[in-house]
Amino acid sequence: MQPGLLERIKPTGGPRPLTLGDRIIFILLTIAIFIAVFRPVLVYMSLWRGDQYWMGGELEGGLRSYRKALILDPNNPRVRETLGYVYAKYKRYDESVGQYESAIRIEPENAENHYYLGLSLFQQKRYELAVGHFQKAIVLNPELRFSYFSLATSYERLGKPREAAKVYRRLQKKFPDVKNIEEVVQKLER
Repeated sequence: MQPGLLERIKPTGGPRPLTLGDRIIFILLTIAIFIAVFRPVLVYMSLWRGDQYWMGGELEGGLRSYRKALILDPNNPRVRETLGYVYAKYKRYDESVGQYESAIRIEPENAENHYYLGLSLFQQKRYELAVGHFQKAIVLNPELRFSYFSLATSYERLGKPREAAKVYRRLQKKFPDVKNIEEVVQKLER
């Protein structure tokens, strides 16, 4: 009698034991799946923890948490914005500029990032570069009032009172509720 189909395909000797290489591959795949699934949660937790440290006045703890978030997701503009903001608050403008530039590479149409990058450049007395970012912020979001003030102030620092007056006039036209603009414009136009 001939063996049936099941007898012919029946494995012999049972499953082969896992080698060290098989175990390493399994562990690495498990870690990769864990990170892929939980990365957004880990980034959020790191940002939240950083905010808690920072609001509690613990700069180093906050920066450590924000940097962890950056390692987990270097292309997350929220992480870059947060680091840029914290660095600027502590007058670490070179680092702030770097983080905002990275955030803008990720999200080039984010008006707030252009505005805050402009502020950090302004603090470094790099007024020409600041002007470009304030202008871009206004183009992207004409409702961002502070961009107009910062742009006009940058022009004043560059010794360009006419350009500053034009920006103040645009501000006045766009936001009629802003007070004392006429006085500032008159001083600049003298």
